[in-house]
Amino acid sequence: MHTKSILAGAMLIAGALGSPVMLAQPQNGSNIAQCTTVKPGNGWVCINGGWYPPDMPLPASDTRQTPPPTSSADCTTVRPGPGWVCSGGGWYPPGMPLPGAPASATPAPQPPAAACSTIQPGPGWVCAAGGWYPPGMALPGGQPAASPAPAPSALQCTTVQPGPGWVCKGGGWYPPTTTSTPPASASGSSGSSTSTSTASTGGRLRVLTWNIHFGHGNPAGQAQAIASSDADVVLLQEASTFDEHMPSTYAERLRRLTGRQWYSVWAPHGGRYTDNEGTLILSRLPLVAQSTMNSNERGFSRAVVSVGGVRVTIINAHLDWDRTRRSRQLDALLSWTPQFNGPQIVGGDFNSWWGESWIARMENHYSDTWQDVTGSDEDGYTLNGAVRFDYLFRSYEDAARLSPTGCWVRLKGLSDHAAVVADYTVR
Repeated sequence: MHTKSILAGAMLIAGALGSPVMLAQPQNGSNIAQCTTVKPGNGWVCINGGWYPPDMPLPASDTRQTPPPTSSADCTTVRPGPGWVCSGGGWYPPGMPLPGAPASATPAPQPPAAACSTIQPGPGWVCAAGGWYPPGMALPGGQPAASPAPAPSALQCTTVQPGPGWVCKGGGWYPPTTTSTPPASASGSSGSSTSTSTASTGGRLRVLTWNIHFGHGNPAGQAQAIASSDADVVLLQEASTFDEHMPSTYAERLRRLTGRQWYSVWAPHGGRYTDNEGTLILSRLPLVAQSTMNSNERGFSRAVVSVGGVRVTIINAHLDWDRTRRSRQLDALLSWTPQFNGPQIVGGDFNSWWGESWIARMENHYSDTWQDVTGSDEDGYTLNGAVRFDYLFRSYEDAARLSPTGCWVRLKGLSDHAAVVADYTVR
């Protein structure tokens, strides 16, 4: 409460009662019961319903006035809390305009979550100084870790544990109902698992690929659009961990929007991009297996899902804008993918027009789903309304078990790229 306001109110009361002038001194006889606010500080005295700081003249016939303090050093009481500002001898709370100053002179109070504006990335993460800190990491200012470090078995996995009982092996999460053979190496060998189910009925699979441009300033809007697309598996390029840990936050947003668990595979690029940018697979279907590969500063992510008992391998790629690196990355991709058996989809941002050599090389091994469905290479533009850089490819091997039934472009305006969505019948 402002000291001058208290003083003015008390002077009116005291003047009406004809109280004599005295200096406020700490004394046991003060009638604290008359004051309805908390005692501002040590030595303050309650007189006739108002608090008086030590040595301040009390109201009545004595008309002496003390000049108001002009800086925080002149405030005679303890600062009530963080962000309070002293002006004219009184403390002003965060967000309250100061006398003669604009309304923004004091900062508005921050949310209870210590100014963290993003979703908690995962269990045990702690918000400190506006940022999220993972379990086991020391907090700013030398504070000890606020939550224990994860168990050693989980340290290999870069994503949050999908659910109770899931086990981390070789960098990938495996569900409680499957046995697994972990990937041979973190640089990109395959992983496989044996399911307890033997039925193979197949069904519909909807896949979406989208360069999200680091959230494009609206991660929540992008998550809503993904949820509305009804995609089973989502391939995101230009995902990042700069402003938020997207491998966790996007999965969590989708869980809240759809009421279903979502699983993620994160492949950071490294190199000049550091580990803060990469490709991200999100799936509402449980992952039977997963792995990643890195080549020439590009991370490639892979997930295997079961569609009615039929396993489908889905790979996320983002080739470089630099032609030399792009060629080397495509070499690595086409050397990596043949080791995975069964129906296969490769999607992503290839930074190449459909008539360029990189797309022609892909079509030696895969068919372009847009062309399969529309019968044309035209349209399907995903960049600037005139360029098609984003693709979904289907492998020729086991093509009869994976038939495209629809393909379209959507989600324009929520990124610098539009998304490509396709439906497949899995047999």
